[in-house]
Amino acid sequence: QQEPEQVHIQAILLGSEKEAQDVRARLDAGEDFTALAEELSQHEATKESGGDFDWLSPENVAMARSLIAKPNSRAY
Repeated sequence: QQEPEQVHIQAILLGSEKEAQDVRARLDAGEDFTALAEELSQHEATKESGGDFDWLSPENVAMARSLIAKPNSRAY
């Protein structure tokens, strides 16, 4: 039996495009994603795990995006 398709999600949720640009610059400079997520992410449920949302089915990815999205939010 084939396992259902899943994706592993790790994210840093921030409050502004400026914050996202700053994090992107730090990542481009070689800083560790997990450490930055623990330091800066505004998503309390995943902050301590370095932004790890674990393995999700495509349907659950869509649901997770809708649950964490705020009005007028964007992905950067």
